[in-house]
Amino acid sequence: MSIFMLIENAKPLADGIWSGSTPPHTLQMLGEPKASKGTISILGVEEPVFDGSAKSVRFDASRTTVLNLGTSDRLLIVAQNSTGGTDAGSQESISFGPGDKEFLRVARTVLTGAPMKTAEQVLRGVRAASSGDLKRGKRLNFSNVPDNFWYVIVQPRVQGLSITVRGLPERFGPSKLELKIDRPGYTRFQVANPEDVQEALRIIGLSKRRA
Repeated sequence: MSIFMLIENAKPLADGIWSGSTPPHTLQMLGEPKASKGTISILGVEEPVFDGSAKSVRFDASRTTVLNLGTSDRLLIVAQNSTGGTDAGSQESISFGPGDKEFLRVARTVLTGAPMKTAEQVLRGVRAASSGDLKRGKRLNFSNVPDNFWYVIVQPRVQGLSITVRGLPERFGPSKLELKIDRPGYTRFQVANPEDVQEALRIIGLSKRRA
């Protein structure tokens, strides 16, 4: 029997991504979290339904994964598909810095289709959980400032993103994405499809922050 959960005052950030608020102890009833780090909780949900007039997200609790259990009421909901019932016209605006905007401009110029959509969703998801800005380096490289806990390279030839996070692969646990050791103390992975956004956000969310 399905048990449905309703998150009220949800704000759409991108297609299939919402921010919301709920106490961590409520999320504990959804099952063992994959990780418990930081302040932001992240849910991976199947076939969520967004009601724009009620500003709520409804989903089947039995088909939900707690990707991260944070310490605050802040919540990020990521659909496991890109048909979450929201559209660009209803998206809540997020404050992007000049570097973030440059990243989006580059992504929209050199990526197409699903990879372009993936780039937009990843950035929106990160900024919903963490303030900051991207700083463009050589070619299509972007580092996060003031704390470079994630680093992203736009890859037009392979049509995707290469993302580097602070921490060794074992910090992020089992993942359907291929995690590789990058420079000492860092892990790299690639993402190109919207269905992998929730896992990318989980990994980025677990990246070590500077004190």
